[in-house]
Order: sequence, then structure tokens, then C-alpha cells
Amino acid sequence: MHIQVILYVLFIDFLAILSPGPDFFMVLKNAMTHSHKAGIYTALGIATGSILVFAIGLFGIGAVVASSKWLFWFLKIAGSLYLIYLALKSIFAKTKIEEPQLVYASKDVLPSVQFYKIGLLCNLTNPKSFMFVVSLSTYAVAHGASDILDIVAILIGNGISTVLWFGAVAVIFGNFKVRKIFYQQQRVINLLFGGILLYVAAMIIFM
Repeated sequence: MHIQVILYVLFIDFLAILSPGPDFFMVLKNAMTHSHKAGIYTALGIATGSILVFAIGLFGIGAVVASSKWLFWFLKIAGSLYLIYLALKSIFAKTKIEEPQLVYASKDVLPSVQFYKIGLLCNLTNPKSFMFVVSLSTYAVAHGASDILDIVAILIGNGISTVLWFGAVAVIFGNFKVRKIFYQQQRVINLLFGGILLYVAAMIIFM
């Protein structure tokens, strides 16, 4: 196994995971508007998508997609439209001021698998993330980390890092006190979330 290459790839990947983007804001929104459990399932979906993209990159398929202008264009438009859809849902969401204790104790309206799908789609439709992972995968393969054990180590490391970081975000922002602030200012926060997602969508289209 090429330990040094694997550790370098996972370190750079973790720095990218820490940077705020569509995945971060999706976990943040679901944790604050629903619960920490919703945020954790969103994080699991994101981790699954990240592992899939890394697998595509490491096995060489990503290079084909990256070199095809039509495929990359389709990925950009699909990802942007999905983010715009989520942004509009947030902007036009009905405001419900409820007792935070009741909200915290109540069950999520959506099933857990739905939050998982949201996280999965959010990650898979992010072309910027896709290109970054393909580039990182190309580096790993070019430096010898192409054996099955190397690939498995990178995929497992990526999955663990993604779940740990976004899981922590979900737990922190799904906390009762944090959610109490949200329910007091939910209209403003919904507009803020929507604006951020629209901005990210525009950056994806015109990048």
C-alpha cells in the first residue's frame, strides 16, 4: 500500500470537506429545520455520494466524464437546477412559529430515507466537487495508489471523514438551543439559506 499517497489524498480531501458548500448548507438546514437525526441521515447520503464519486475517479471513469463537455455540461445544469429547486422551497416555505420544546420532541415529517436521498443527490449533482475528486483521484493513481487495497483505503477514509464532519455539524446545529434560535428567526434564516443556495447554483453555472 502507498501509505504516504493515501494520507496526502485524504488530508487534502478533508480540507475540502471542511470548506462550506452545498453539502454543508444542506446538513445545516435539515438539522436546524428538522432535527439532528435528519442532519445525520443527510450526512450519510452525502458520504455515500462522495464515496461513489471517488470510486468513479479512482477507477478511471471520472476522467472520461471530465473530458466530455456534454456530460460535464449536463452535470452542471442538473446540479444547478436541483439547488435552485431547494432554494425556492426554502424561500417560499411557510413560517411556523411553534414552541421549541414541542418542535424538538416531535418526529420528522419526512422519513429518514428521504433525508438520505437529499444528501446523496446534493453531493452527486455538485460538478465542482466532482471535478475536485477526479483531480485528486488522478493524483493518487499517478503516484501509484491504484491497487485495490489503496482504493479501498481511500474510499473508507473519505467516507469516515465525511460522516464525522457532517455528523458533528448535524449534532451541533440540531441542538435544542440552536434550533430554538432558528424557530424564533426562521423566516430570515430560510431566506438566507435560499439566497446562499441560489448563489452556489449561479457559481456552478458560470464557473
